[in-house]
Parts: sequence; C-alpha cells; structure tokens
Amino acid sequence: MTDIPLPPAFHVMAKHRDVGRVFVQIFDTALGRWLGAPGGLCFFQETCGKALVMEHNGDLYSCDHFVEPRHLLGNILETPLIELVGSEQQLKFGLNKKSLFAALLP
Repeated sequence: MTDIPLPPAFHVMAKHRDVGRVFVQIFDTALGRWLGAPGGLCFFQETCGKALVMEHNGDLYSCDHFVEPRHLLGNILETPLIELVGSEQQLKFGLNKKSLFAALLP
C-alpha cells in the first residue's frame, strides 16, 4: 500500500497498521476512489440525491447540506416517503450536480 502515491496521512495510517482498524470516513472514501471503488460519500459521486435529511416534524429535504425551503420535498405525514424520494424534484436535484459541473468544465 505504501507504493501508492497517496497523501502523507495515509502512509502514517499504513505505517502504524491502522488501515482496517481505524476508520476515518473521508480517508476511507478517498482511498476507495483511488483504488477504483465507487464513492461512498456524495462528494465523490458523479450525481447526488441519496443523502436526504428528515426534520423532527417529518419534513424531508433533498440533501443534508441543503436544508432550505427550495429543497423541501414534502412531509412524510402527508406524502409517503417512497413518493418523495422518487419524486421528479429529487431526481432533478440529484442529476443537477453532474450537469452543473459539466457546464463549468472547458
């Protein structure tokens, strides 16, 4: 593992044999991506939409980073969860990451 060109923190974990015993979410995900695994966090995914958040009152939002009125999908006390998760609004939210980043590339 130490032959892989990774940041020093990864090498420290490997040297102390912490890999597989100590888990740092961002390290694990980044290491997985460098090794060709799919991203475990939405930050490393091509699209988003699988990290929804629910408030105590049942309000469901598209993302845990966007708990704001424009990303409110609805309330599970009024609409079944499966309908909110599979809604056009949520699908569009998830795909927007890919299309918005593509528009920024040269």
